[in-house]
Amino acid sequence: MRRTAFVTGAAGFVGRNLVEELVREGWEVTAFCLPTDDAHALRPLANLVFGDLKDTDSILAAMPECPDVIFHTAGNTSTWSRFATAQYEDNVLATANLIEMALHRGAGRFIYTSSTSAYGYQPGVQFVEDTPSNVLTDGDNYGQTKFHAEERIRHAVSDRGLQAVILNPVNILGPYDCSTGHASSSCPSREAS
Repeated sequence: MRRTAFVTGAAGFVGRNLVEELVREGWEVTAFCLPTDDAHALRPLANLVFGDLKDTDSILAAMPECPDVIFHTAGNTSTWSRFATAQYEDNVLATANLIEMALHRGAGRFIYTSSTSAYGYQPGVQFVEDTPSNVLTDGDNYGQTKFHAEERIRHAVSDRGLQAVILNPVNILGPYDCSTGHASSSCPSREAS
């Protein structure tokens, strides 16, 4: 029997690379994307579904029963302070919704792609699992939202039995990264400003 994965942010940089790797490894993948995402490249690889993580009904309609793993890669990485409220909704409230649906659907494991930004600004510190975060006093909104989302996951683990892993990557590089200003054939065209 093939392992099953539900991947959020599947049309994004991390999500698309993850979907491709899971498919190579023989997983059956449900790729969850926003209705506005350009997800045509995922259509031949995965069961492509559209919805919004801020809407539990759309998650419930898209998520199969008892997925082996939910890979939560979706996130709002904006650095603009005027988008702080939207970022909180996208990163914290959406994660809380996904946790609820993971528990409801009986997911085997919940793997969350967070960031080292959740630890705050700590030059020279080598982060380990029990490194204290200073993000609430010395961090940006993005890091704070990642920290709060991690807290929601930790509470679901300790209080409700969620099986979860939190990843804290930094400086992710690879195919489909459109944020560097070096457009590739997979990135939308950019107009010179």
